[in-house]
Amino acid sequence: MKLRLFLTPALLFLNLLAFAQNNNLVFTPADAAPGSVIEFEYNPAGTPLAEAKEVTPAVYIFDGRIRVVELMLTKDGDKWKGTIPTNDTTKAVLVGFKHDEIIDNNKEQGYSLILKQNGEPVKEARAGLFSLNNLGGFLLQMKVKPETNLLLLEKEFKKNPGLRTEYGARYASSLLATDKENGSQKANAFIRELIEKTDKTEEDYQAIQSIYVALKDTENAEKIKKEIVQKYPGGITAKNQKMRQVFEEKDPQKRLQLFEELKKEFPAQNEADIKSYENTLSSLYGNLALSAGVAKKWADFNKYLANVKQNTSIAAACNEAAWGLTGKGLEGKGDSLLFAKELSEKSLEYMRRELKEPSAKPTFYTNQEYNKNLEYGYGNYLDTYALILWKLNNKEKAFKVQEEALEKTGRKNFEIIERYLVFKEAVKGKDAVKQELEETVKEGKSSPAIKAMLKKNYLANNKSEAGFVNYMNKLQENYLAKLKEEFQKQMIKEPAPKFALKDLAGNTVSLEAMKGKIIIIDFWATWCGPCRASFPGMQTAQNSFKNDNGVKFLFVDTREGLKPEEMKQKAVKFIKENKYNFQVLLDTDDKVIENYAVDGIPAKFLIDRNGNIRFKIVGFDGNADKLVDEMKIMVDAIKTNG
Repeated sequence: MKLRLFLTPALLFLNLLAFAQNNNLVFTPADAAPGSVIEFEYNPAGTPLAEAKEVTPAVYIFDGRIRVVELMLTKDGDKWKGTIPTNDTTKAVLVGFKHDEIIDNNKEQGYSLILKQNGEPVKEARAGLFSLNNLGGFLLQMKVKPETNLLLLEKEFKKNPGLRTEYGARYASSLLATDKENGSQKANAFIRELIEKTDKTEEDYQAIQSIYVALKDTENAEKIKKEIVQKYPGGITAKNQKMRQVFEEKDPQKRLQLFEELKKEFPAQNEADIKSYENTLSSLYGNLALSAGVAKKWADFNKYLANVKQNTSIAAACNEAAWGLTGKGLEGKGDSLLFAKELSEKSLEYMRRELKEPSAKPTFYTNQEYNKNLEYGYGNYLDTYALILWKLNNKEKAFKVQEEALEKTGRKNFEIIERYLVFKEAVKGKDAVKQELEETVKEGKSSPAIKAMLKKNYLANNKSEAGFVNYMNKLQENYLAKLKEEFQKQMIKEPAPKFALKDLAGNTVSLEAMKGKIIIIDFWATWCGPCRASFPGMQTAQNSFKNDNGVKFLFVDTREGLKPEEMKQKAVKFIKENKYNFQVLLDTDDKVIENYAVDGIPAKFLIDRNGNIRFKIVGFDGNADKLVDEMKIMVDAIKTNG
């Protein structure tokens, strides 16, 4: 007889607490109180950082808001030690460890500690850990189960029911993520409970509205919002609504006028409000300057830029304007290149200022993380500058600048790699670049242009076209084998949620009707930059299967936030302008993407002939050739494994 094991809620919570103290990280004291100094000892044995020579801690505390804690580690044998200072309002701590791109996040759960008083978690400690877990998904690649987070809130509410309103929307989202049907019932019950309160505050009304939003009940969410604005005309909801109007207004002068109205209707009450308005106005001018630069309205650009305070906003506006003048690549025609050079130099100057004296670091970034992000941005702006120099025929300097751009971006941006190799070949000669071309292909970081360069180099040595095919296959052999191995590990088998959607021609397309085929579903949106960037690769991938009737590509347009007819028109325009021959389906109410539990887009699902999801990949790293290789490998794996 097979023993069935399961976790009751109590056992699940004990299992959750076990993550705080384990063989890899020990906090002392284990029941630390707010205001105490927490010591910890980290043993990386058996973790992704077991072989790392250096380890950097990522420590976050929740004390009503999330803040990063800067600290240093000391080495003690094969262990690392550190201390975390807390204040009287600290409620929870989350820790991860990093080395370069490698993260130890305790098997995606994070190393966490709930602070206690007299042996009991302090008020909002569990809710604080809930907040830290959610941020950890972004900063530490954590994937805490919805059930775990839901239990944290339920335990918190049982002890401190007064927090239910503040965390109501997040609670509803957790309910729906854990059990959609029962979660919806519980969320609606919570709404009724709040509605029946006789002493409702604006916060209660906001919670009701936010829960309706989580339930995707747009009609009731809008109804409640109007009620809040009428009942509390000087409240936070009314202020936020006015702020949205400011940023949604397309006319620059009207936008600035609306902002002045906002300040009059909701005057600053303290220094924090004054600072917030100053930062908002600067960001507003930054957005206007960026838009004016893209539109090449230089008088407006200069006028708006003069009012921008943040270094990074000035740099972004100048770089975007300069990039537009370059022709946006090697093939594009440059325009006003000397002016573009001035703009690019200004963008680099302001990035250097921010690197020297950071002024816009988010509270949840460590100094090291913020500096790393700035360096990467600086590398991208150097790429713009190098391209301008190249088109001004200053090829030697262009190559040197591009070399620095490559170093700053860590060889992660495929366009920068490509331009670097083009510049190097022109300056140093084809023999000087041959080995790097080969290494780039071996690493899976090539592009059509890089392959063309390598082919030209190969054929110049009196070798044949047929020989080049074998040569390329040999170079890519290990990369493709590694890729196949990686995807073999990622293979899953889950029933694919069924759907029936209209395509752009008005035809109904159902997943059920396609049983017997391998289906590639690509969730995307017209506003999504990574989605758009991935489409040339997806077009190539689709073309490679044009003679295989057993493989079908579907591109599901979703999360547009538009009425169905507006959504259709926008999708038709985008597909037509870019000359893609995709079959686009319209997820007008976002229900399909919700059923597939998609967090970010682009998101691709590969479904086998029996209607099971076998692969899921999210995002796009910028390498179109690699994307094509991935599609082929995944389809082959499905064919092989059934």
